[in-house]
Amino acid sequence: GLASRACGLRRAAGMTGGELARVSPIPLEDAPFNKRPSERFWAPVCVMLLHFSIVGDVVWHQRRMVTELSWHNIVAWSLVVATVLCYLCASCMDPGYLRPPPPRGSLPRPVVVGVESRELQVLTDAAGDTADSEAGDLEEASTAATEDSSSATLPDFDVPVEGQPGVVRQSGHKLRFCSRCGMFQPLRTKHCRDCNWCVRTHDHHCPWVGTCVGEYNRVFFFWFLFFQVLELAWFLLEGSSALFRRAGRRGSEPEGNNALLCIGLLLIILFAIMVSCLLCFHCYLASVNVTTWENITWHKISYLMKLDPDSGSPFSRGLLWNLKVYCCVARVCPTFLRRLCSCGVPDPSWAPGGWCVWELGDPDVPCILSNDYYSC
Repeated sequence: GLASRACGLRRAAGMTGGELARVSPIPLEDAPFNKRPSERFWAPVCVMLLHFSIVGDVVWHQRRMVTELSWHNIVAWSLVVATVLCYLCASCMDPGYLRPPPPRGSLPRPVVVGVESRELQVLTDAAGDTADSEAGDLEEASTAATEDSSSATLPDFDVPVEGQPGVVRQSGHKLRFCSRCGMFQPLRTKHCRDCNWCVRTHDHHCPWVGTCVGEYNRVFFFWFLFFQVLELAWFLLEGSSALFRRAGRRGSEPEGNNALLCIGLLLIILFAIMVSCLLCFHCYLASVNVTTWENITWHKISYLMKLDPDSGSPFSRGLLWNLKVYCCVARVCPTFLRRLCSCGVPDPSWAPGGWCVWELGDPDVPCILSNDYYSC
């Protein structure tokens, strides 16, 4: 088990308890953060080729989009740029991977925090005996924890523990230990089999972006959907205009050109329907503070299975708060922009690393979605 593994690592390296805490729970050559699947590269390449093929098809039949400088052409190309940028941000950036302990000498001072103080509770046994975990030096805590070799575990600096094999709780809920990543999973974290990594606020694994949609990149994924819908609608209008104009000049244009344009327009209509439905769904998820994974597997998730889905999410704190925590992530949103968008709404609990410390509360459905007249 983990106890024998911890002792074996310690004896093999001749490390103290504090030094052992700085060792990654899994060998670095086998660590998931060193494995980059080909999907992460080929998905953006294929999507960009398809995207510019459709755009190029419409532009080829509507030459004035590149020969004239007009407001509607500026809007069209602005939508193209915004769509591509948001897509690349969603695809290339860290979606919220749980990080292994940093190298020796760079471990920050641990922060162990309880429910009311918005930190983690660390319990020493399954019976629920609370260990008073003070924000002391990690080496002292780890040394004391590893004195008993039968109960030693490998701690994780993201979710500080005292090394005991008992229960680690966040906001009063028992955290799950991921044996693949060797770390405790904070609330709303899920191990993705495709990425082979635990992802914070896991939404879903998207093959179109080649990675997971999680806490850090879900806002870019949302804006990608938003601009993509506008871009598809705009180019559908431009392509339809070109098709009708060519139809009025039948005989002067090769039939093959119209057929190619018709294929492009059919693809645009198909993608517009798909992306519009996905955008509406994510608007709903953002407003109620629920992820796709939670929405689909509500009754299988330990911290949600006892709650009624119709009563709302235990992480919801009102519509404005939900939108703020969705859009203004501390890791990617500048401080001045978060203050500008505060609108009198209290800030979520941001950890020093920029990730959100979720707290379980009373289930809530924003009043705009559930009231005396209608409900979603």
